[in-house]
Amino acid sequence: MFAVKRIFPFLVAFLFLCGTAEAYPSGWRVVRGDSVRVFYRDGRQPLAKDVLALSRRTLPDLCHLLGLSFPGEAFIFLAEKGTEWENATRRSLPEWSQGVALPDVGMVFLKLDAAGKDWRVVLRHELVHVILGKNFPPGLIPRWFEEGLATFYSGEEKGNFSEVLSRANLTGSLIPLGEIEKVLQFERGKASLAYAESFLAVKLLIESIGWEGIRSLLQRLQENHDWAAAFSATLGMDEIDFEWYLEKHIHEHYRWNFLLQSDFLVWVIVPFLAVVGFLAVRFRKYRRYRQWDLEERELTEEESRGEENQDSELP
Repeated sequence: MFAVKRIFPFLVAFLFLCGTAEAYPSGWRVVRGDSVRVFYRDGRQPLAKDVLALSRRTLPDLCHLLGLSFPGEAFIFLAEKGTEWENATRRSLPEWSQGVALPDVGMVFLKLDAAGKDWRVVLRHELVHVILGKNFPPGLIPRWFEEGLATFYSGEEKGNFSEVLSRANLTGSLIPLGEIEKVLQFERGKASLAYAESFLAVKLLIESIGWEGIRSLLQRLQENHDWAAAFSATLGMDEIDFEWYLEKHIHEHYRWNFLLQSDFLVWVIVPFLAVVGFLAVRFRKYRRYRQWDLEERELTEEESRGEENQDSELP
């Protein structure tokens, strides 16, 4: 999930032609409220209404939380997985993507996939991109901060992040924050690590300066359009020192976390315990058989000595 910093021309033309009609060519329909429009296909109206309701709650909440405004409208498209999603995004996104935002024009595309993430999580994530994109020019905010903020706010499942970070820590494969700018080029595993690091970085920021500090950072950024200056003035350290602190935190707190993950337990720990259990049973049986053998030998020796004693007592 991420923001795309360019406008798809055919989508802009599509919106222009749509106007305010309730039904659109190619089967698109729309529900609207305040500053949000949700476009959907036939049969998706209940979902579209839920998306509209959540969007109308999320946008004001985000504006209040971040101290930003939301001028204009948000256009949210519910794209079916497969050809429709590929056409909407012009096949320019990696296969692991679940949503995309075009912040400049307030567009959000959600991939409707029952096997994917909860659409509510994806929608909240993409609306963070929309709010930031409406208030700041492209490229001003580093990708790690934007993705981390979107991931933190959306309430995405954090359990996997612990595993991903601990594995990267042990293998020395952590991604420098600056390289997260290229997250769209990453394969699924590396992208998961990029989101995990971004989430943790923003989490540490919020724990350090609170949401008030985040608002101050964004306010300074609006005033001087200088990320490095705004970051240093708000946090009291530059981004290089903060990245060192982030890596130190990961080294100290994410070492063997992946050992507790279900997949590792299923594929490594459980078979290992099964082998250990099997060997333990075999060893106990061996000891039992060994004991029986010793007892039998002792009994045989006693019987032999008894017979010898009887023979020696004969006249």
